Amino acid sequence: MIRVLIADDHLAVREGVRAMLALESGIDVIGEAVDGPTALRLARELKPDLVVLDNSMPGMSGLDVSRTLAAELPHTGVVFLTMDPALRDLALSGGAMAYVLKDAPPDELLRAVRATTAALTTRRRLAGIPASERRFVELLIATRT
Repeated sequence: MIRVLIADDHLAVREGVRAMLALESGIDVIGEAVDGPTALRLARELKPDLVVLDNSMPGMSGLDVSRTLAAELPHTGVVFLTMDPALRDLALSGGAMAYVLKDAPPDELLRAVRATTAALTTRRRLAGIPASERRFVELLIATRT
């Protein structure tokens, strides 16, 4: 089961994402946040597999939340869901594993959730491999995807 936290200051977006994810088997929305500080607190408490995160939220930006999560909860993935295409590189360099625009088709978010979860699973499996061998395995995986 993929445990997801949704963080967006717009109720309609949270409800829409929750409803869409509820239709998918193997995905469970375990919490919702309306602002950055709440997103961070809930992520620390609930330890979700994945956070679907907007950038423009009160109290703390999604970029700041993502950076903090990357440092504190490295096994929690972040999928940015936002309106601003200019934030893509900042989001990805700040710890997000995927970036989806809010006007993208719904299946794009689902693909991002599934791909991020698969990448996290691979990362966990590779954690026990020595660094010299891990890089080789990562290169092999990259050539197959």
